[in-house]
Amino acid sequence: MVVYPEIFPTNIRNVGIGLASMSARIGGLFAPFTRTVYRYLPWVPGSVFGTFCVVVTLLVRFLPETNNQELPQTIEEMKQWLRKQRETPGKNNIPENDT
Repeated sequence: MVVYPEIFPTNIRNVGIGLASMSARIGGLFAPFTRTVYRYLPWVPGSVFGTFCVVVTLLVRFLPETNNQELPQTIEEMKQWLRKQRETPGKNNIPENDT
């Protein structure tokens, strides 16, 4: 489970939480209009929400692995951490199941 405040370094965490909250509010703002759009174009609401689900699924793949790792506290630490993860692709700290 990804808890979005943990994704951001400490010194920009409030900005990240604000952007995530704003995105949620914009989605909540447009949600009631889906019923009106459905009356005229029944395929649009499902297509829009389905497209957003696919886009988010693809974007999540770009998030860094945080399992068993100390999270960065500054932007500079975040840059170093991302550089280190790029240098060792495919390596993660998830213990393998020995069954």
